[in-house]
Amino acid sequence: MKTPRVVVRDDAVPDAKTYKSRLYHIYNDPDVKDDLNRRANPEEPLPDLVLNAYYLLGYDWREKWEDGKPLFKPRRTQLGPVSWGERHRNQQHLYEAVTDTRS
Repeated sequence: MKTPRVVVRDDAVPDAKTYKSRLYHIYNDPDVKDDLNRRANPEEPLPDLVLNAYYLLGYDWREKWEDGKPLFKPRRTQLGPVSWGERHRNQQHLYEAVTDTRS
């Protein structure tokens, strides 16, 4: 899932010290960080702050989709040559071991 850089609609209470949205760094929020990092059963719900964030993000995406607007900015990906240095020898061996070079 892509996390938005800026939350436009935000019903979360801002951080009292910085006044920043709690949704901006949601995974580091002290009220949810430990809850998200612990082992949980599948039937346990996510913290309310996270559920609200998913709802707001989904609402924004759906609104754009219904308006015919793109969800993300267009981008171009391009493969470029990489030269392996001596210090990258282990990474090179790993890359070659897991890469299918058949075309």
